[in-house]
Amino acid sequence: MSEKTDPLAYFFEAATGQSDLVGFLRAIDLPMLLVSYEKALSFPDQFADALARLCGMLINDAQRKRLVALIRPNNEDYVRSARRQYEGNLDGLFDDCLVGWCREVGEPDPVRLDLAVDGIIRLSFLANRPRDDLRQAGVGDGMHGFAQSIHGLGVIPGSVLSVQVSGRTFHLPGSGKCAWEYWR
Repeated sequence: MSEKTDPLAYFFEAATGQSDLVGFLRAIDLPMLLVSYEKALSFPDQFADALARLCGMLINDAQRKRLVALIRPNNEDYVRSARRQYEGNLDGLFDDCLVGWCREVGEPDPVRLDLAVDGIIRLSFLANRPRDDLRQAGVGDGMHGFAQSIHGLGVIPGSVLSVQVSGRTFHLPGSGKCAWEYWR
């Protein structure tokens, strides 16, 4: 959910990744510490001691206390940095071109988007066109715009148009309206 993906679609990918990780751990001959987030939260002193032992360090009570203070559930700094964040907008329809912008915050690469018409994905495209308004506002390098033709997709005034990041559940603000509401 934090990655804005369909949990079922990625379940098997996660299981395969975990299997690969276990294989890697079996293959290396290095000290390791397998950590459960829940156990670290439940037993922070023991976790700090185990981490110090792994690093070959002896810590005193003051050092342990400082380490334990770093173990916080839902640490805002961690959550903010660990989750992908997207921003953008579906601006409208101009001469049968769907216009808007989207980017992954902090990433320079273009974002792939899907256009759904009445709930069915009909088109996939990149948000990689230059927009001076974005560049001037400091939104990355400004290369996050799109102007995608919808000609030939069978869009009628009552068709509901929605744009989302491919493979994610993040819908662009402004999505989900009837085509006639976008025409400018």
